[in-house]
Amino acid sequence: MYDEAAVNDVNKAANNIQLFPNPTQNELTIKSGTEIKSVQIINILGMVQALPIPVLNQKEVILSVVALPPGMYYIKVNELQMGKFVKE
Repeated sequence: MYDEAAVNDVNKAANNIQLFPNPTQNELTIKSGTEIKSVQIINILGMVQALPIPVLNQKEVILSVVALPPGMYYIKVNELQMGKFVKE
């Protein structure tokens, strides 16, 4: 049996990020309710994209996505929070 309250807490944490502007061309701002310690950008094929990662350990980070080709991407924050954005 699982603890329903714990599962709900994980779900809230996992959806506690904002990505804007979305769609974007040059920069993506990531806002989180907790400090951002790690960021991964993943393409629709599941491949992690190598990008310069900005200074972390803060609740808002601006990420340059200029080098990404246009398309839809997933973002993984702190190994738990997921979101998606479109690069134009």
